[in-house]
Amino acid sequence: MKLSLNNRKTYLQLLMGYAAICVASIALQNFIFLVLAAWINFQYKAKKKINWRFDIFGIFFIIFVATFFISSILGINPGISFQTVYKYATLLILFPIAAMAWTSLEVEQLLLSFIFGATLCSVYGISKHFLGFENRINSFCGDYMVMGGLLMSAIILLIHFLMKSPKKPIYWICFIILSLGLLLTQTRGAWLGCFVGLFIITFILNKKILLAGIISLALLYLCLPTSLKNRAKSIWDFNHFKKTASYYSIRNRIYMWESGWTISQLYPVFGIGQGNLMYIYPKYKNPLATEATEPHLHDNFMQILVQNGWVGFTFYLLFLLTYFYSSIRWAPADILGKKLNFFITCFMLASLVWGITEYTFSQQFMYTQYFLLGLQVGLWRKADPTLTSTLLNT
Repeated sequence: MKLSLNNRKTYLQLLMGYAAICVASIALQNFIFLVLAAWINFQYKAKKKINWRFDIFGIFFIIFVATFFISSILGINPGISFQTVYKYATLLILFPIAAMAWTSLEVEQLLLSFIFGATLCSVYGISKHFLGFENRINSFCGDYMVMGGLLMSAIILLIHFLMKSPKKPIYWICFIILSLGLLLTQTRGAWLGCFVGLFIITFILNKKILLAGIISLALLYLCLPTSLKNRAKSIWDFNHFKKTASYYSIRNRIYMWESGWTISQLYPVFGIGQGNLMYIYPKYKNPLATEATEPHLHDNFMQILVQNGWVGFTFYLLFLLTYFYSSIRWAPADILGKKLNFFITCFMLASLVWGITEYTFSQQFMYTQYFLLGLQVGLWRKADPTLTSTLLNT
C-alpha cells in the first residue's frame, strides 16, 4: 500500500511503527523526528493551522526545558555542557505530538503498539537471561535501568486493556512477559514505580482487584529465588544486607544526595550545568562513598536542583503541578478519553516514583515519556471546528 504524506492516517501508521520500536534503541527512536518534520512541513505547505497549545502548562514546560541550556551557559564549564545538553531538546517532541490532535481511538492504537513492541523486547531480554548471556536484562536497550523503566511504563498502560477486555489471552500473555522482564532487570526503582502506579489504578477503579493483587504479590515474593527476594527486601531493609551490592547501591545513593545538597548550596541559582557533575563531585563526595565520581545523582529532583539550580527546579515543580492540574480538571466527552487520560497520568506518577532513585532523563526514556505525554496533551485540546474538520479530511 502506498503511503501518502498528505494523509493523516499515514502519520498514525508511522507513529504506530515508532511506538513499536521505541523500546529497542535510541538510534531507531530518531525516526520520530523525520515523521514530525514531514507532518509540520505538510501542515505549513497546505496552510493548515497548527495548534501548539502554549497555555500555562506549556509555558512552564518550555521554560523548564530552557533552563537546561541556560544553566549550561552559566554553569562551571559550558564547553563540557554543550557536548551533551542538546539531548534535552528531545523533550519538546511533546508539542508537535500534541498538535496532531489525537482522538481517543488513535491514542489507544498507539499505546497498544508501544505495549506490543515492549513485549517483544522483553522476550528477547528474557531469552538472553535464561541462555546465560545477561544477569540483569537490557534486551536491545543497552541499559537495564532504562529497560526497567520502559517495561514499567508498558505494564501500567497495559492494565487499561486488561480491564477493558479481560478475556483476551494476548493481553495476559503480554502482562506475564512484561512483568517477568521487569523483574529480571532487577531495577528496584522501577519496581516501586510500577507498584505505586498499579496501587493507584486498582485503588481508584477496583478495590477487589487491589486485594487480589496484594495477595498475588505476596505469593510471588515467596516464590522468588533468594537473590531476587533479597534485592526486593533491600528496598526497605538494606542494613540487613551489609557488604552486598544492594547495600552499597542504596548507601551510595544517600551519600550522593548529601553531596548534591552541598553542591546546590554553592551554585544555587542556575546550578553547575549539564555534564559537569562528574568533574566536581569528587571534591564533595562522602569519604565512605565507594564510587570515585558520579555522572548523575540517581534522583530527578536532586539532579535538577544541582544541574539547573533553583530556577530550573522551581519550573520543574511548576510544570509538574500544572500537568497534574490539567490532567485532573480535563473533562472529556467520551469515556475512553477519560480512561486513557487516567492511565497516562498513572504512568507519569509511576515515572516520578522511579525518578526518586534514578535520573530518568536518559535520552531513550525521554523520547518515550514525552511522546506518551504528547498523546495525552493531544487529548486535552479544546475542539476547534475548523481544525477538526481539516484533520478529518486529510
